[in-house]
Amino acid sequence: MARTIRLVLVIGLVAFSGGCFVSEQDYQKLAAEREDLLRELTEAKEENTILNQSILEIYKERDSLLKQVEDCRGKLKDRLAERPDKPDKPAGQTQPDKPHPTGAARYYEVKPGDTLSAIAQQTGVSIQTIRSLNTINGDIVWIGQKLRLE
Repeated sequence: MARTIRLVLVIGLVAFSGGCFVSEQDYQKLAAEREDLLRELTEAKEENTILNQSILEIYKERDSLLKQVEDCRGKLKDRLAERPDKPDKPAGQTQPDKPHPTGAARYYEVKPGDTLSAIAQQTGVSIQTIRSLNTINGDIVWIGQKLRLE
C-alpha cells in the first residue's frame, strides 16, 4: 500500500511538473514498479476470486448439510410418533404405583438413553419411589444398573 501511494505521488509530480526533473532512468524504474504493482493487483484479484468461490462452495455445502439435518429431524420425529411404546400421558405425569401381581420385587435394567423420569413413566412407578428403593439422591442412573421397582 505504501509503495502504491509513493508511486502515485511520484507520477503525480512528474505529470504536474511536465516531466522536467525525472531522468530516463528514473522513469524506467517507475514504469517497472508500476508494472509490478499492476501484476500484484491482478494476482490479488485472482486470489480474491478463488477465495470467493471457495466461500461460495462452503456455503453450498453448509446449506446441503443443514437440509440433511432437517430431513433427519423430520424422519426421527415421524418415527417417534409411530412408536407403539409412546406414552399416552403427557411428559411429567406419572401413573400411581401398581403392585406386582405376585408380590415379588420387580427390577428394571437401565439402558442407553434412559432417564429416571422416562423409567418412571415406562414402568408406572413414581420417581420418588424409585429413588427411595434404590437410595438415589439425584437423577443420575447408570447403563446396566438394576433398579428395584417394588
